[in-house]
Amino acid sequence: KDGYFKTKEDFKNQGFKILNGEKPGLFEENTDISLITIALHLKGQRNVTKIFDRMLLIGRKLSESFDMKLLDDNFNSLSEQTISNYRDTASKVDLKTGSYVS
Repeated sequence: KDGYFKTKEDFKNQGFKILNGEKPGLFEENTDISLITIALHLKGQRNVTKIFDRMLLIGRKLSESFDMKLLDDNFNSLSEQTISNYRDTASKVDLKTGSYVS
């Protein structure tokens, strides 16, 4: 949709989006790209921790399947500490919005 892939939306979750990191808005057949961006918007989102975990799982699968590096938002290798920091941020959003994740 509109040049990106997104997870299924419902009234509680906006999910996350997968974008072409080289040419945002374009995924062209038979064109190689070397940078994919996975974005999770926090505003108005519920169950952010659960969505983050799904997003991380997909990122890891893409990384392994295509022999790619998984990087953070500063283009550094994604460390377990960074993942923990992201998850902590997601948990804080869930607590603030009253989302309870099992």
